[in-house]
Amino acid sequence: MLAHPCCRPARRTALARTKPCSAGAEAGLPPRRLPHALAVAGLALAAVCGPAAAQFSGSVAVDSDYRYRGVTLSDNRPDARIGLSYDHPSGWYAGASLTRVIFEPGRYHGALVAYAGYTRPWSTDLRWELGATHSSYEGDARYDYTEAYAGLIGDLWSARAYLSPDYFGSDVRTAYLELEANWPLSSTVRAIGHVGALWSLHGDLEDGMSRLRTDARAGVRWLVDDGLAVQLAWSGSSTGGPYPSAYERRRSNVLLSVSYSF
Repeated sequence: MLAHPCCRPARRTALARTKPCSAGAEAGLPPRRLPHALAVAGLALAAVCGPAAAQFSGSVAVDSDYRYRGVTLSDNRPDARIGLSYDHPSGWYAGASLTRVIFEPGRYHGALVAYAGYTRPWSTDLRWELGATHSSYEGDARYDYTEAYAGLIGDLWSARAYLSPDYFGSDVRTAYLELEANWPLSSTVRAIGHVGALWSLHGDLEDGMSRLRTDARAGVRWLVDDGLAVQLAWSGSSTGGPYPSAYERRRSNVLLSVSYSF
């Protein structure tokens, strides 16, 4: 569900995104500037692309536990997020999301995640995309990082590969591969699934830590009304790879999410 994640807002096109929370400025933004930066990003998109072609959307969501690639970033506690996105008919898209994360016990950080990319049809039922995300954390710029990604999107599935030179500011170069799918069970209910693998390509890890971490998510999503959705899913990860959080971690959890897209 961010992605990255810690929080990418869902988009109304075939390219449905739920991830980084993975963006922001070059340094950590003071608390009062985070909402301001999100508003400025939206105004900049409108100015560049023009109102005639504008296809803006937004989302708000509450999660019982905010997990990014299987790892909790909310200390297994409820969290909320808000996002804005823009899609241009030419294939360009961009967006930003705002949430709160906990890297250390009792220390909260505002998280601003921005992304931009380009997508085009490959065939009648397949699209490709290229893009990048940047995550910025208020109060501690050590965790800021950037990822580039490439992907394929089908009607009921998507596959993406991500590369980061400095994952969560850990001085570790990483690659992440993910496969996501959804299956319609009825006109309003879908089964959802996700598997991912994070490889530490270069850089020092803690002694004895594996360079590979895997994660998975499975559940159901119910469209209650136009824009309103409820999701119940299990999410978990293995050990290994650089961890962004320092507190004791529960490796898996059952997650309840309520979101509204507009």
